[in-house]
Amino acid sequence: MFDSPKYEVFGENDVYVVKDKEQRKFYAISPKEIDELNIELSEREEKVSIIGFYVFLLFIFFLELFNIYIALYDMKLYDDITRRAFISSLALYLLVFIVFHELGHIVCFKYFGKKIDSVGFKFNYIFPSFFVRMNDTYLLSKKEKIIVHLGGLLFSLVMNNLIFGLGVVLDSGILIFLAKYMSIDIVMNSIPMMNSDGYKVILAVKGVVEKKIFVENNKFIKHIKIINILFVIVYTFWFIWNL
Repeated sequence: MFDSPKYEVFGENDVYVVKDKEQRKFYAISPKEIDELNIELSEREEKVSIIGFYVFLLFIFFLELFNIYIALYDMKLYDDITRRAFISSLALYLLVFIVFHELGHIVCFKYFGKKIDSVGFKFNYIFPSFFVRMNDTYLLSKKEKIIVHLGGLLFSLVMNNLIFGLGVVLDSGILIFLAKYMSIDIVMNSIPMMNSDGYKVILAVKGVVEKKIFVENNKFIKHIKIINILFVIVYTFWFIWNL
């Protein structure tokens, strides 16, 4: 790494990124260009050890297994829940859930000493979603990127699993139903689709960056994007057909 008032440089496995602090822009740079610029790089100690990293992944894996159990949980004992009660409860839970999810990304990002750029709302294909813009992710190592992208998923899993557990302890059908409903959303966010956390993790694992122009992406990203577009088309037709 290299850090100065104007520029910050980070490299891993001969892939280097330069951040122009004044323009807040990022550029890819080759090892040869690093040598030509006569930049003296120094080793950066990572905050998470390799053991800690795999413990983190293992913890999320077991939370995901329990989340799948929630998704498959039999709700026959709670068939007296009214639609109005569920919708009103879901509106409140969804708001808290979204905030807690994005907080997970922010906490992990700040742990690595980075600042978020913005928080906002956008449409992910045709689906409304909230997001946290973290451009400084380019200056993180592969392990750090994965942890940041999984941070929201971690917070979501912890919250939803606790809500389910509380529902079982209190014998509350509403709480169990909410956890079951949101468990499907967590599963969908875990797989590499629709710009999900799972998708971002896959990109980090493979060490590729998604380009804005479709044709400039490699085959892996192109295939995922085509599958996503087909999914949106099928979903749209299914939704309209069932109106």
